[in-house]
Amino acid sequence: MRSVLIFDLVGPMAHFRKFDTNSSSLTYLFPPRSTVAGLIAGILGMERDTYYDIFHPDHCNIGLSVKSYPRKLMQTVNYMYVTSRTHLNNSQGHTQIPIEFLLPEGKNWHEPSSTHNRLRYRIYFQHIDQSIHAEIKERIIRSEYVYPPYLGLTEMLGQLEWVEEVTYGNWQEQTTNEVITIHSVCPIYALEERSIQLGDVRSSIFYKERMLRYFTSERNIGETVDYLYEKTGMIKAKPRVPVITLNYKGLRENIIFM
Repeated sequence: MRSVLIFDLVGPMAHFRKFDTNSSSLTYLFPPRSTVAGLIAGILGMERDTYYDIFHPDHCNIGLSVKSYPRKLMQTVNYMYVTSRTHLNNSQGHTQIPIEFLLPEGKNWHEPSSTHNRLRYRIYFQHIDQSIHAEIKERIIRSEYVYPPYLGLTEMLGQLEWVEEVTYGNWQEQTTNEVITIHSVCPIYALEERSIQLGDVRSSIFYKERMLRYFTSERNIGETVDYLYEKTGMIKAKPRVPVITLNYKGLRENIIFM
C-alpha cells in the first residue's frame, strides 16, 4: 500500500444508526467503518452485499477523524405502518418513530452559504488493489459517482471533498512507547491501559462508541469494536499498535486505522 488517500465527507446533517437500537433510532457521533466502506462501494457502483470481502480489513485500511463537532437532536418522524405487502399503499396510516439526528454545533446550521456550519468527517483510505485505489481517487477528484454520497440516510445527501494523496515518504508507520497525540477516532484496544492523558478536565470530553467493524460475505456481523473519540479531535495516549504519521498541507497527524 504505497499511498494514503485523504478526503472529507461533508453535509448539513447525518444519522448513523446504532446497530443495537430498535424502536428508537439512535445515532453514532461519527460513521462506523462499515458505513464508510458502503459509501465508497456506492460511489464505485458496487451493488448491495457484493463488496464486503473487497473492503475487509485484510484488504484495505480505513481511518476517520471528526473535523467539526456534531450535536444531537431527537425528532419524531412519521413512517408508514406496514405489517404486510398490502399495507404499502398506506392503508394502515402512520406510526411515529423517534430518530436522533446529527447537526453542526453552530447556531446557523441551516444556512447553506456557511462552510463552517457543516458536519465534516475526514477519511483516510488505503487499498491493496491499486486499480480500486486509483478509481476511488479519480472519482472523488472529478465528483463522478455511480451512487451519490450521503451521511447515513439517503435523504441526507453529502459531498466528498478531495484533500490529498499522501505518498510513501510523507507517511510512515511507527511504533512508540511514548504518549503521543492521536488525531483520529481510535479503537480502545489500540491504547495502553491507563495511558490516556487528560488536559483541562473542563474541556476534555470523551465518548465511547461500540460499532460494527465489518460484515462477512454472508452479511453477518464480522466484529464489533469499542472506539474512543475526544471532542477536540485529539487523544493523548500511549498506543499499543503501529501508528500512521501523515504529513500533508502543512499538517502532521497521527492516526490509527479503524
